[in-house]
Amino acid sequence: PSHDTLSFLNNEKVNTEEERKEFSQMIVKHKSRINSLIQKALENYKSMKIKMRLYLTYEKLTEDFDGNNTPQRRDAVLATKQIHTITTANREKAIDEQISEMISNLKIQFTKERPDIVVVLGDTNSTLAGAKAASQQGVLLAHLEAGLRSYDASMPEERNRVQVDQLSQWLFVPHNAAKENLFKEGIPNPNQRPESKVVVCGDVMLDALLLIQEQKGKELDILKELGLLPGNYYLATVHRQANTDNPKELLGILDGLQSLAGRSGFPVAFPVHPRTRNQIQALQKSKKDWNKILFLPPQDYLATQHLIMGSLAVLTDSGGLQKEACLHGKHTWVMRDRTEWNELVDIGASALSGGGFGSLQELFEFFHQPPVKIPLDWYGGGKASSVFWNQLLD
Repeated sequence: PSHDTLSFLNNEKVNTEEERKEFSQMIVKHKSRINSLIQKALENYKSMKIKMRLYLTYEKLTEDFDGNNTPQRRDAVLATKQIHTITTANREKAIDEQISEMISNLKIQFTKERPDIVVVLGDTNSTLAGAKAASQQGVLLAHLEAGLRSYDASMPEERNRVQVDQLSQWLFVPHNAAKENLFKEGIPNPNQRPESKVVVCGDVMLDALLLIQEQKGKELDILKELGLLPGNYYLATVHRQANTDNPKELLGILDGLQSLAGRSGFPVAFPVHPRTRNQIQALQKSKKDWNKILFLPPQDYLATQHLIMGSLAVLTDSGGLQKEACLHGKHTWVMRDRTEWNELVDIGASALSGGGFGSLQELFEFFHQPPVKIPLDWYGGGKASSVFWNQLLD
């Protein structure tokens, strides 16, 4: 990259008026691509004689934009007129307070709307809040992406997904291994919840990726905007507390990324989560030189997918992105010691670092292995959404 790779980090605030304007312009630029995907996904919905309400919970940020680009997703979904309520959570509050606030706001909406079923996805704090609100209101609860386990109770996501599975009546799992995980834990208990069922539906993430891959070629536009060439950079993301809140661990990751770029001759593109950005700013006082890392603002979903598609390989501590990278056929170095997607490690599509950056030598040995093609039928072959809807409407 020809420009100053530290310019993004060196700004005092992300939400200056000028940067807000630039971010809004980026949203407008990519909104048409996002809306085309959403509209395609909702084609079947229009013919169904049901009412749907989408509750989007997001953090009301005061200093930074959300690392998941909530403003991007919010505006795109609003444009489809499918979203009726936005429940906010103030990021300045403690996590427990945020969850309690979301539960309270969602219960108000559930009382008003009286839904027949509430569907929650994944393992975020919003997922847990939605599950608890539905359970407390006595509403039938469905968990999409149920049964995943890393067996690392120190991870908030692991604690969330276990609690949500315990509360859910309908559990939609991505594969048989997740189903077995539930049965080992006695979930669901037919004596307590006779209406419960477990359905292997596949993974809706694959459905989305197949739609994106239909737009192959558009990634060149996004890469050009960032000054990158396909096949000439690595992609890295870091946001987990175990990596960001421990200065020594984060310093080791940044030094490792710098060494990777130096030894390979290719830069590392690094979209920076707001929390990670704050920690890196503090580490810069050590006068470290990470001039081979291209620090980027958070990227929207489509841009992230195209960054994956154009990369040499991916380094991440994200649960979702590690699987997306593997499905795109990229070697994926997971900067954790455990994962909920163990099947990808077992077949060699991804590798665990053991915690933090790990060994540079082992990373290079892994990156030089032949790429592994993921059998799409593992995750429903792109039909997970259809299976899910058919089960709901049966």
